[in-house]
Amino acid sequence: MEKYNVEHYVSPYLTYITLHDKLRIGQLIFDCKKRKITMVDTAILSEIYEKEKDGKKVTKDEYRPLNLTDDWLIKIFQFEKKYLNTNNMTVFTSQRHGLKVHKRQGNYYLGYILREKMNIGEWKGSSSSKPEILFVNELMDYCYLLKRDSLKLTKDDLKRINEVIIIN
Repeated sequence: MEKYNVEHYVSPYLTYITLHDKLRIGQLIFDCKKRKITMVDTAILSEIYEKEKDGKKVTKDEYRPLNLTDDWLIKIFQFEKKYLNTNNMTVFTSQRHGLKVHKRQGNYYLGYILREKMNIGEWKGSSSSKPEILFVNELMDYCYLLKRDSLKLTKDDLKRINEVIIIN
């Protein structure tokens, strides 16, 4: 496990050196070999772990996380979309999950402000910001962590997702 540092928060892509520590059983991932969205199970997680344990990286032609998009929020997770002209952002609200996601300049952020005390040498203060959500598995994690809403998908759900979501 890597030590948390500010660069990971500012640039979350840096934390995606390995996949096995980001994925949970039941989450969604794109299987590049089969060219479809699939659910992470013990076999997939073991396969990814075996490749990564020796310091190798899972290549883009094997598995990759699913980028969060408006389609995912609206069509799959049933968020409602509303543009706020005064704030220059789109707010996605989910009555089912009790969450809000903000979209600003093409990036998605959790609709909660996190405050963190910072002590850097002689400087003391606090930092407040909204966590960026890059991938579908992160949204699923936030649904569980913040609202204890465990998203359990069936094979029929997975079939519908593959029909609705188009991956290039």
